[in-house]
Formats: sequence, C-alpha cells, structure tokens
Amino acid sequence: MAIRGNVSTIRCDNGTNFVGANNELSKQIELSSGKVKDYLLENRIEFKFNTPEASHQGGVWERMIRSVRAVLNGMALKYNRRLTAQTLRTAFYEAANIVNSRPLTATNINDPEEMVITPNHLLTRKTTLLPALPPGIFGNDEIYGRKQWRMAQQFAQDFWNAWKADYLQQLTIRQKWTTIQRNVKVGDVVIIKDEPTPRNQWKIGIITNLVKGADDLVRKVDVRLGNSHLDRNGKPTSPTTCLRRPIQKIIVLIQA
Repeated sequence: MAIRGNVSTIRCDNGTNFVGANNELSKQIELSSGKVKDYLLENRIEFKFNTPEASHQGGVWERMIRSVRAVLNGMALKYNRRLTAQTLRTAFYEAANIVNSRPLTATNINDPEEMVITPNHLLTRKTTLLPALPPGIFGNDEIYGRKQWRMAQQFAQDFWNAWKADYLQQLTIRQKWTTIQRNVKVGDVVIIKDEPTPRNQWKIGIITNLVKGADDLVRKVDVRLGNSHLDRNGKPTSPTTCLRRPIQKIIVLIQA
C-alpha cells in the first residue's frame, strides 16, 4: 500500500499472517467509536480467503509466484553474497517490472497509441508506458566487478532470460502427442520467441500464412509484425516486416 496506494480487496490463502491481519484489523475497528468507526468501516480492506486446503483457487497468482521463485532459486548460487541490500532491492524492482510488463492481450498491433495491455497499465493507471530498456550491454563478468549498479543490471538481464523462457512455456498448452490440438490459424495474434530481444520488448504479430506438413498439421507460419506507419485509410505507408517461423517459436496470444 505504501508503494501502490490504498486497496479495497485482498485475495489470499489461509496463511496465518493473513488470517491474523484480518483479525487484528477487525478488532481495532470494534475498539473504535463514533465517526472514526464509521470511517474505518467505509474504507476498510476486505479480505477474501480461499477455501482451506484449496490452493488451486489462487492458481493465477500462485503460478506466477512459483515461476518467479524458481528463477530466483536458480540464480541464488551465482549471486550468493555478492549483492548489497540496496543493490538487491534495485534488482528486485527490475524483476518486478519485467514480470508486470508481460503482455496480457493485444488490440490493434498496427496502432502505436493502442499499447499491448500489461499488468503495469493496471498498476500505474498510465495508458502509455515506455519500455525499461537496459542502459547498456552487461556481460556475465559484471558480478565480479566493483560497480553495484552494473551488477544489478546483470541480475535483471539474467532474470529476464530465465523468466521469459519459463513464462512463454506457460502459455503453450502441453499435451501428449497422441492428442490432436487446434492448429494455429490465419489471424491469430502471436508472440514470437526471439532470444536477442531486449528485455521488456515483445515481438507481437498476426499470422498471415500457414505451411502444413504431410500430416496436414501446421509446421511453419508467416507472421506480419505491427506497422505504425499508416495512412488515413489504415494502409501501411512503409514496408511491413514479415517473418517465417516454426510453430515452436510462436505463442498464441489471441485466437482468431
């Protein structure tokens, strides 16, 4: 609340700290009287608890916590005792920004004014967000240097590389090969998996062509990236970038 501002509802599991906080706040409200009590009742935070022993009811946020924790656990040995408290806090802010910059949905990829919706838009309530680009190139040897800010940036870069791969795999529905799943279709909005992409930047496009194999399953696709140079009729005034990629390198964001 100190960072994001007041909230009206907190959804959580039945952890003792959450249940205790709810009981403590309720007790303090009962001890108040008159206008103070009325004010607190009108502006209090509502706790909504999951059913006990039903952690799956918080699957949306629990899965994200697991994803971030798995990446941080893998990085713990590399950065063990190398970051100061201030540097670690900066690195965690960078990691939080990366997670909250993930695309949730897309509207018109050709219109630069219509940004891809991310959690940061909901948290900051800003319609236009500039990507937090890394201020330089940082190698794996930064953790042995003396400059803490460069170490924090290397931490953020390592987090981006590991978390991006884990997040994109979450979007891909994994089934046994014996089960036929939906083929991608022309008009699907997709994210392109691209290793050299700077952090917090996602290549998003629309499938324009399909290439099927002998089994009639889509194996390759042509993806048209967004083009912000449009005339009044919505037609591009500059060449549009089209990429051919295997289906293993695309993640469906919105189905046609």
